[in-house]
Amino acid sequence: MKKRSTSAWLLLGSFVSLGLGQSSGAPPRATSSDRPQGARAAGVVTAGTAAGWTMSDDDRIARRTRSVQTSSRALGSTTISGYSESIDGLQSPELFLPHEVFDHLLWGLSNDKKRATEVRDKFDSKIIVFGYDKNKFWRTLAASAQPYLTTQRSHIARHNNSTVFQTPDGKRTFVPINRDVCAARIVALEEARRRLGSKDFDRFLYTVVAPEMSHSESGNAPDRAGQLRYMAGGCK
Repeated sequence: MKKRSTSAWLLLGSFVSLGLGQSSGAPPRATSSDRPQGARAAGVVTAGTAAGWTMSDDDRIARRTRSVQTSSRALGSTTISGYSESIDGLQSPELFLPHEVFDHLLWGLSNDKKRATEVRDKFDSKIIVFGYDKNKFWRTLAASAQPYLTTQRSHIARHNNSTVFQTPDGKRTFVPINRDVCAARIVALEEARRRLGSKDFDRFLYTVVAPEMSHSESGNAPDRAGQLRYMAGGCK
């Protein structure tokens, strides 16, 4: 049976940062040869929506929050609203946002060599099936993610791991990631897409990486969709 990881998503910013590390030296810049050369992803797991990798962030958020269970309870004179969500990547990989799947893949760059080896062993054969050179793939990913990981470690060391913001309708809420780290993550994701081929890389994320993920989270944020949208936009 395939072993999948469960992410405590509310702590994702700090959880991921503890395992990921800066690679020694600057990895060589990827070239067009690092992109798949017309190879078909035969044998790659495809689950959920057939073309889930083509969905927009707004569509993902709408589908994800549509099934969120909301509740409220009275505590004295205060009403607390909350949400609870659960995603099984084998069933609904399209419900994960790209940056969440990207963060999961980055465990392959972990300073924990055992963890990094486990992740690479899990994905290497499918990287090859996609038409990538596996060694160039990981070097390219490291080059793309390095500024993000450096920024992340800096803020984690200062215990600066959350951001309070105001939604368009005036609600104040938070996300469990520093604004600078959040912005750097989206830049890193876009750079990886540019170097590895946007459509190919997104297809890889949603047919190979997302099915390995599961997610369960509850919270009392007043606007879950606003939280997700804010992070998907790089906290801007």
